[in-house]
Amino acid sequence: MDNIPIKPQSTIELRWESLPLVLSVEQVAELVDVGTQQIYDLSRTKDFPARRFGRIIKISRDALRQWMGEDIHKPVDGGWQDESNTMSLVRQTPGRI
Repeated sequence: MDNIPIKPQSTIELRWESLPLVLSVEQVAELVDVGTQQIYDLSRTKDFPARRFGRIIKISRDALRQWMGEDIHKPVDGGWQDESNTMSLVRQTPGRI
């Protein structure tokens, strides 16, 4: 049996502005590539930017970005560059052995 090569990671560029201002638990879970239960667990912590509306949980796009520590102003040669429109996500790509 031949081994099928595994591509360990892929990079996806995502524009923050293309996301809705308010995200659902499912959208955040997909965005950061974790299970929804992990987001529900995080929503119970004090510092996670989730808000409850009865049984519904919503997360602010901008507050999530800040909570994740996304540095939108990065130093570059000759000055500072504003990269507020783009975020890179590295996801594990499932493969077969």
